[in-house]
Amino acid sequence: MKTTLLKFIRYGEVPGGGNRKTFHAGTFLLCLLLAIVFWLLVVLAKNYTGTIELNVKYSGLKNTPAHLPATFSAEINASGLELLTCRMSAGFKNINISLPGNKTGMVASSVFIPEISEQLGRNLKLLRIFPDSVPASPVDFSGKEVPVNGNVSISYAKQYGLKDSITLNPSIITVTGPASSIDKIKAVETEQVVLNGLKETTVKDIRLINPGKEVSLSAEKIQLAVPVEKYTEGVAEVSIEAVNLPAGCHARFFPEKVKIKYLVSLSMYPEISSRSFSAGADLGSVRNNAADKIRVSVNRQPAGVKIIRITPPRAGYLLIR
Repeated sequence: MKTTLLKFIRYGEVPGGGNRKTFHAGTFLLCLLLAIVFWLLVVLAKNYTGTIELNVKYSGLKNTPAHLPATFSAEINASGLELLTCRMSAGFKNINISLPGNKTGMVASSVFIPEISEQLGRNLKLLRIFPDSVPASPVDFSGKEVPVNGNVSISYAKQYGLKDSITLNPSIITVTGPASSIDKIKAVETEQVVLNGLKETTVKDIRLINPGKEVSLSAEKIQLAVPVEKYTEGVAEVSIEAVNLPAGCHARFFPEKVKIKYLVSLSMYPEISSRSFSAGADLGSVRNNAADKIRVSVNRQPAGVKIIRITPPRAGYLLIR
């Protein structure tokens, strides 16, 4: 048997003959399988940092009170194999912790790290727990949802711009803590982020600024998405419309049409035409043809379109009674 296997691997031979090409293909597949196995072993042996969800039970409490979180998010460092096992095994997700006695207000979640680490085992290094604090007692404790305000400054490379709206995910989070603190919170700010010269869609995690030491946030960071696309120029020829035309009059403009030069994303370009715009001249402030020419403005344009210029910017006019 041993001799037969060696002959198969080296020469593609088996007793009784057979198709050599078939056995060479078998050799290739066997080697490929072994290579994949060794690659997986190498990858799984390396250490990684990941997040797992932990179901929390509080010692001495039959049910989890409403003011206490039922789950923790734990950031851990472990081998790939340990992380994979941890996420697939329900046993790793249930932990018991003891609340410190004679405490009021908020308790830093870091005090639970030794207790949780012991339950997770030596092969998992617990780095952080979220939420970063829990209430020690339900006295004057409350929670509410508030919007997230992105503190973001963005600029784009030439001929590039937004393809769609900038999004924050989640855009609303829950803040919990003493009622006296929670009542004052109207929104949660992100850290300052500056993105310059964007040429492609950018997705970035941004940390939230905790508005108070005794306040816990349902997320410690949010995801900013800035959809970016290349822009192109276009020109639309549009008739000038009279705005605020005096009663009993009609107007003529010279020229009758203006050219609107605009910038638009490549994906929107086929949808834009002259009918997408309107241009007008406000005659409400004109009295007895007091001026030779009047300023022309764009009154209507598609969302996402940037106006570069109007040619001519002013037009001659004639009021006829």
